[in-house]
Amino acid sequence: MIKKTIIGVGIPQSISDELKLHFTPEIFEFLNFPSAQELLTNLKKPKISLIFIYNVLPDLKNCQELCIALRAEPNIETVPIIIISHGKENKEEKITMLRSGLIDSYVSSLGTTEELAAYANVFLQRSALEEELEIKNALLNNLSITDELTKLFNRRYLIQRLDEELNKEKRYNYPHTVLLRLIKKVEEYNFGFHENLLKFTISIGLLTVDNKDDTNVDSLFRALDKQLYEAKNSGRNKICGGLYKNLH
Repeated sequence: MIKKTIIGVGIPQSISDELKLHFTPEIFEFLNFPSAQELLTNLKKPKISLIFIYNVLPDLKNCQELCIALRAEPNIETVPIIIISHGKENKEEKITMLRSGLIDSYVSSLGTTEELAAYANVFLQRSALEEELEIKNALLNNLSITDELTKLFNRRYLIQRLDEELNKEKRYNYPHTVLLRLIKKVEEYNFGFHENLLKFTISIGLLTVDNKDDTNVDSLFRALDKQLYEAKNSGRNKICGGLYKNLH
């Protein structure tokens, strides 16, 4: 199992050592960097789950600068950040940073490390649930676009890809051609075994869509179906098609 990483920045060693004890070492790796610069040069960890930042850092006037830099990193953008204040809470700093959306919590170092760990666990549990949901959603999406028996992409996937391509065509101003399945490949392929030949032929409907055409996936399929049936009804094993604007 790949360990998740909890990072501390500028946390006094006594607090860091106690805090580390509250996280299962088989699951979490706890790293404490002495300065903001050292953290920024070590951000390539595979899975950073949470960041503690002490609000008194040796190389920065305020920790808000570090939070801004961290939120600009794609792999840190949604990672929970907890500020640990030196001594009593700086209420002005706390309100400013919470309102900015740069941090998720602001706590005092005068509390126990057990309290700090409890704050962290709230965010770690939420992140774990979000990760689980993402995995389930990815699985459901994969099931919705593949055939259960053959594991090949289905019609829904084709519609999604066509919609994406139509949007690209309008954005980047280039034409594209759509065709259903490939005549030469199918005609030459033996679907049987060894000397027991089993051959098939296919008919193809083809359309070329120009970015000037006002089209969508539904109208594209209707026009494409017309060309497919034209190919079938006029001899099979052939392609029928042309420009979308002339055929729909």
